[in-house]
Amino acid sequence: MFAGDYHPGNSQWQPLGLTGMFAHAVGIKPTKDNFWSTRNEGWGPKYHNAREVANRLQAVVSTLSTGPVAISDQIGQSDRDLIMRSCAADGTLLQPDRPATRTDATLYRDAGIKSTGPQGEVWTTHVALGGNPGPKTHYLLAVESEAYAMSAGEWLGADASNGYVAWETNATDTIMRLGSSDAVVQLPKTDTLSFVFWTAAPVLSNGWAFMGEASTKWVAVSNDRFRGAFFEFDTGLQVGAVGQAGEVIEVMALAPNAKTPITVSCTIPESGSVMVILGSSPLVAPSAGNCIAT
Repeated sequence: MFAGDYHPGNSQWQPLGLTGMFAHAVGIKPTKDNFWSTRNEGWGPKYHNAREVANRLQAVVSTLSTGPVAISDQIGQSDRDLIMRSCAADGTLLQPDRPATRTDATLYRDAGIKSTGPQGEVWTTHVALGGNPGPKTHYLLAVESEAYAMSAGEWLGADASNGYVAWETNATDTIMRLGSSDAVVQLPKTDTLSFVFWTAAPVLSNGWAFMGEASTKWVAVSNDRFRGAFFEFDTGLQVGAVGQAGEVIEVMALAPNAKTPITVSCTIPESGSVMVILGSSPLVAPSAGNCIAT
């Protein structure tokens, strides 16, 4: 399902918060259309004075759509680091399980059904790693929105009864613990440049929380990268990862009662898959983490 024709600087991304619902319901992948990954390209007479100042927003919305992420840069003008936040080294898109769409509360408020709730483009989505029925990793995008104190219950729904840790994508070393449905994430007033993008990861039964590629990808935990269920032990956890041979991935986790996450760097072997160990494991000598080719 198409969101409309892109022109540098326009707001054709915005309808995806609604149309993505309908597309997903009938099994269609929405698309935001293409976008410029850099701000000033100005190629061709039609776009000589065009600018795309919200290139980061264009990138995250495209990724969260679950549809194509289409780059339309002039040759030599692409922002590689920004583009790679959407995908693995071989171009495999790292996306959520369903399109990010506006919350029910924003729609109720717009329709006059309720007078409370967030105002503006507040979108959510999730990933159930390995299709497991347990607590999911949740994502929250707020853009062109008013300041709002969003409770864990509003964001995470039924999962809010489980322990979660949350972080904003620009501050992965500042972790909030959401221990109850009453815990609050403070959303500031935002525009297309000051948008915020939050991730919430469940605290596992051993007290660890898996943060995935939190420092390098929009969707830190994706079924396109990580496979199967977690294997938990008293002092850490392990999870399978896939990628292109030679690709280096940075994987993060938060230990029980810790304030700062640990990061393990893994190089994908020739087999294309690796077991990522965060913390220490009976399989390896005590360490902050390790990687085992599979």
